[in-house]
Amino acid sequence: MFSSVYCLDGLALLESLTCPAYKIASFELCHHRLLTAVAKTRKPVIASCGAADDGEILEAVRILSHNGCSQLALLHCVSDYPADHAGLSRINTLKQWVNGRALIGFSDHTAQGVETLAVAAGACILERHLRLPMVDTEDGSFSDVPTVFEAYCHNAGAAHELMKPQGTTKEVKRFKRSIYCTKDVAEGESFSKDNVAVIRPGYGLHPRMLDAVLDTVATTAIKRGEPITRDNADLFA
Repeated sequence: MFSSVYCLDGLALLESLTCPAYKIASFELCHHRLLTAVAKTRKPVIASCGAADDGEILEAVRILSHNGCSQLALLHCVSDYPADHAGLSRINTLKQWVNGRALIGFSDHTAQGVETLAVAAGACILERHLRLPMVDTEDGSFSDVPTVFEAYCHNAGAAHELMKPQGTTKEVKRFKRSIYCTKDVAEGESFSKDNVAVIRPGYGLHPRMLDAVLDTVATTAIKRGEPITRDNADLFA
C-alpha cells in the first residue's frame, strides 16, 4: 500500500506512517517544492503526466532525479474522466525523452480499459481505478469492479507475454533449409552439386554458405542425409 501526496503536510503524515512509495498526480507535477521534498525521501515515485505540458514533465524529471529519486516512473494519461481517447503513441515519445531515466506506464481512464493496447505500446506500469460492486462513486464510469479488474490484469499479463522477444525454436528449424549431403562423402572428398543440396531441416550450415562449401572438401566422412556443419567442412579451418 502506498499513497498519492498533495502537500508538504500530507507528506509529513505519510512519512510518519512509513509510506513505501509516492504517487504524484498530474495536477501536482508543477509543484516543485513538493517534488523536491518527495524526492528527498529517496523512495520510488510514480508521477502522472496528463495535465502537464512537455516542459513541465522534463522539469519534474530533473527535479526528482537531482534530489535523490533514483526509482521514477512516468504515467502517460489523458486527464478526461472518462477519457474517450488514449493517445498511446505518447508512451514511446516519453520513453525517448527520458532515455532510461524513468519507467513509462499508462494511467487508464477509458471506460472499457485499453490494457492490451497500452502494453503493446510499451507501458510497463498500468494504473486503473477500482470500486466495489453496487457502490456509486464519482469515478464509477471509468472504474472496474474486482471481477472486471481481475480480467484487466489477466489481459495485461497476457499482452506482456506476447510482447516478449522470441528466438528461433528447434521446431522452426525443422522446416527451414540448410546444407546437407545427398550422397556419402569420404574424408578429403570435394563437395559438389552431385553430393550437396539445400534441403530441410535447418540443422546444417546456412544456405548462404553453399558456394563456399562447394569450394572445399570434407574433413571427416559424412553419410548421406547428414548436415554439413562447421565440424565436417574445412572452410572454417
